Amino acid sequence: MAVVRHWPPYQLDIKNVFLHGDPEDEVYMEQPPGFVAQGESSNMVCRLRRAFYDLKQSPRAWFGKFSMVIQEFGMVRSEADHSMFYCHSALGLCMYLVVYVDDIVITGNDDEGITKLKHHIFQHFQTKDLGRLRYFLGIEVAQSKSGIVISQRKYALDMILISAKHGIQSHWCTSLSRAPYGVGVWKHIGKLWEEFSQHKHFTVGNGLHIRFWKDKWLCNTVLMDDYPGLFYLARDPDSTISQNRDGTTWSIMFRRNMQDWEFNELIKLLQTLQSFSLNTQATDQFKWGTTGAGNYTVSAAYKQSRALNAVTDHWPWKLIWKIKLPPKIICFCWTALYEACLTQDNLYKRKHVIVNGCYLCQKAAESNRHFFLHCTVTANLWNMFYSLFGLSWVMPHSIKEAYESWYCWKVDSTIKETWKMIPAAIFWSIWREKNRRCLKVYQLLYILSKWKALCVCTVESICPL
Repeated sequence: MAVVRHWPPYQLDIKNVFLHGDPEDEVYMEQPPGFVAQGESSNMVCRLRRAFYDLKQSPRAWFGKFSMVIQEFGMVRSEADHSMFYCHSALGLCMYLVVYVDDIVITGNDDEGITKLKHHIFQHFQTKDLGRLRYFLGIEVAQSKSGIVISQRKYALDMILISAKHGIQSHWCTSLSRAPYGVGVWKHIGKLWEEFSQHKHFTVGNGLHIRFWKDKWLCNTVLMDDYPGLFYLARDPDSTISQNRDGTTWSIMFRRNMQDWEFNELIKLLQTLQSFSLNTQATDQFKWGTTGAGNYTVSAAYKQSRALNAVTDHWPWKLIWKIKLPPKIICFCWTALYEACLTQDNLYKRKHVIVNGCYLCQKAAESNRHFFLHCTVTANLWNMFYSLFGLSWVMPHSIKEAYESWYCWKVDSTIKETWKMIPAAIFWSIWREKNRRCLKVYQLLYILSKWKALCVCTVESICPL
């Protein structure tokens, strides 16, 4: 509409949008460490008067506040799309506003009204006026007297840069990078392509980007596996579908003429291709999985992996990700479960040669299993919690076994949530202590009672109300 009517679009950006929302429900949180009210009971909590980014209600609260402010100005919310607001006057003047989280686009033929609308928004929110619209949701906008041009130039340049740097394996994937520096992230992503491509298939359009022999497009298998003799004779094994057609007929390219005993396989292939036709007006589509939509989702990929690998069912991921803990502690415990924390044995594997010794007990070499389970100092912490709950337990061999064994205990429902947090509290406390001793080169052990107090405080700080 802005292009047809030659209206200039403007862009605004609102800062810290989720902090402007007013939560509809009463939400309470623990007093942040270091900001506990002096002289008050430790059982007191804070009531939120404003939303913040970690709150699930924040997006709805923000849009409710923004919608109210815009409608106070006289704008009307569209029933077809709630993210669009409009205002029409009796004089034929109109304004349109579109919002996506914190990005706002305003256009119309009412210049004075647009100026007042901007001023109204400035009065209620901390807003930055970006002037004429240039970039919105990944789309670049170039304005001139002759009209507006939209493009995805930045996205295209990024793809050209990646292709030029790493090479192209096919139309759908770049080559696996082998450079020693500067490609670490892309190298790890590329390694997943083989596993990802096991569940891919194609919907053929004009056939310009789908390989005739190597891609799965005609049936559940690729033609190079169904017809190995013909594939051996192919002139170009990576040729596309369109390259093996001549107009409306099939003209498969071979590097030599067929022998008599090879015609039967060729006839069988042509019979299979006879009922297939190309749609030259459509483009080839890449699809993943067995669903009709063919969209990749994390849940679908997990189900596929779980069906192929029974070990996934026994991996104790729920024991970490389902616990109500701060995200950084959850991520750290997940790293510890994989025994990937940067203890001295793992540093040695990365070719950092150092004297290997445990900073806690100063008696044995430091490894993930020793540090989190078998170190004498760590073992005292575990034993302290055993004695509190009246348990006796032999320390397992691995961290995975420790997690699984810990959650096998049947405890009272009143302490169940706290019980689940104890391994994370121990891991996080001893890791902080190890780093403190490592960085400050402490040579003497701290008093064990003070150490236990630190661990108990950690449990209390991460325990929900």
